[in-house]
Amino acid sequence: MPWYDPDWDYRVKITTDPTAIPSNQTDFPVHVDLAQLGSGHAFWGNVKSDGGDLRATKSDGTTEVAMELVFIDTTAKTGVVYFTSDGTLDSVTADDFYLYYGNAAVSLPAATATYGSQNVWDSNFNCVHHMSGAAYTDLDDSTSNGNDVSAEGGNPMYDQSGPGGHRAVDFDGTGDYLTIPHANSLSPASVQNFTVEAWAYTDTLQSLAIVTKSRRTTGYEFWLRNNSIGNFQFYAWQSVGSTYERQYKVSGGTGVWEYFVGTITNAHLTTKDVNLFIDADDTGLTHTEDTNAMSTVSGANVEIGRRNRAGTGDEWNFDGKISEIRISGVVRSDDWVTTTNNSISDSAFLTYGAEESNVSSPPAAAPCQAVLVML
Repeated sequence: MPWYDPDWDYRVKITTDPTAIPSNQTDFPVHVDLAQLGSGHAFWGNVKSDGGDLRATKSDGTTEVAMELVFIDTTAKTGVVYFTSDGTLDSVTADDFYLYYGNAAVSLPAATATYGSQNVWDSNFNCVHHMSGAAYTDLDDSTSNGNDVSAEGGNPMYDQSGPGGHRAVDFDGTGDYLTIPHANSLSPASVQNFTVEAWAYTDTLQSLAIVTKSRRTTGYEFWLRNNSIGNFQFYAWQSVGSTYERQYKVSGGTGVWEYFVGTITNAHLTTKDVNLFIDADDTGLTHTEDTNAMSTVSGANVEIGRRNRAGTGDEWNFDGKISEIRISGVVRSDDWVTTTNNSISDSAFLTYGAEESNVSSPPAAAPCQAVLVML
């Protein structure tokens, strides 16, 4: 098998489970929970402590693909990596990829480079937040759009445990929240077709805002929320005081990680449609119809962990942990949602091989031979 580069000493084969992929997916961001390698894997003794030597390739062992290292902790033997399938992720035949490491002289490519982190996320992603970091200033958008978290309220707790080896932010249910500034790319009325995703772990059932874009004085665009009786709801509003279109269903309640997804189709039409998923399931929905087209709420920020109600005491602050926020300017398909859910929640989505080495063993020393010298 060809080798990526002789300066890299080691690699691990990563193989997908096609039964967890309902249909072929194009340029899918493959999630790697490094803890699934196992604490005894040789990887942990040979990768750089900052992961700067990590590179990903296709099955031929040489064709590099874009990769993002979310974090790595070689002491705790944990970490998360994403790489793009760079083409078809097959739903019938297992796909192989390789993760290379073992080059102390290199660092990760720049985020904007061909194989850098931003190119893991296709052009339909308008923001991706892994919620990994020690402060809100570390919660940067992984895409090229720069929709970074800009502020916090209260005292969120950072770098908490999340789904699939991810980190998460813990919100106390009273005054904690995070803000992403308004951008048209985050507005369903601007992009027309829209998907918002989040993983959430609920501590206490109450009226809980997971991800919202609203402003008390000028209106609402979308709410992704839970309520006090465990109904998950996704709202798409037309304007202040208007009716809304929503879907809702019963969530799993407290004490479990759940994958929440809301989509809006044709936001500018009176025949717009909303849909939602919990753990990739969109059955059992109750629907409320609105025949108004959506309008952009000027200046409304995206809020994580609350809705902006201008201090009315009705902010619906979230009580629990939130991880993996993603907003796309496209309606993600049912199969894309299912594949995403499986890639993070199913530890069998990937299998990992043993460490392979490109390090040649030194030649064995020639045996000593006696020499008879005639004098």
